Amino acid sequence: MLSTALAYAQTPSSTLLKPAAVFDGQELHAGWVVLVTGDKIAAAGPAAEVAAPSDAHALDLPGKTLLPGLIEGHAHVSSRLQRSNLERSGHE
Repeated sequence: MLSTALAYAQTPSSTLLKPAAVFDGQELHAGWVVLVTGDKIAAAGPAAEVAAPSDAHALDLPGKTLLPGLIEGHAHVSSRLQRSNLERSGHE
C-alpha cells in the first residue's frame, strides 16, 4: 500500500492546453494543443494526434496563441560581439 501511495505521489500531473493557435517558431498552427506533464512539454501538435492521459486537466485558451518553450527573440548577440571587438581594438 505504501508503494502505491509513493507511486501516486511521484506521478506528475498533466495539463492539456487548448489555445486558438500554437506558434512553433516558424509557423502558426490553428487547432494544435500542448500537453504539459509535470514541468515539461510532453507533446505539441494537432489535437487529434496528441494523446492526453484521461486524468489530464484541460485548459481552454480561446483567442490565445501559445509559444511552447522559451523563445528568446530579443537578444543582441551581434551587438555584444561588435562592442567586444571595438573595445579590443581601442575604438569604443
